[in-house]
Amino acid sequence: YLEAHGEEPDPYSVYAYAAAQAVLVAMETASETELNRANVLTALSELETYDGIITFGFDENGDNNNAAFIGYDFVDGNFANPVSITPTMHEDCGE
Repeated sequence: YLEAHGEEPDPYSVYAYAAAQAVLVAMETASETELNRANVLTALSELETYDGIITFGFDENGDNNNAAFIGYDFVDGNFANPVSITPTMHEDCGE
């Protein structure tokens, strides 16, 4: 990317790339019956785990099952020590 465009990719580019990969997989799955919008959406919603450039999938509500916010320390003018902030992270904190 750097060579082709002369700059580093945006930090969120990986998510767009992964989403495109997942849609292509869903299209491939949908084409086993009939490739149309409804079948692609069904195949995408049934994607429980997709291992591509990142790993993600969807739960029964269509929500990303691997979503997390990332928290950082700010050390010497730079972001440092990334930590995933998830709804269940408190379970690992102990008493």
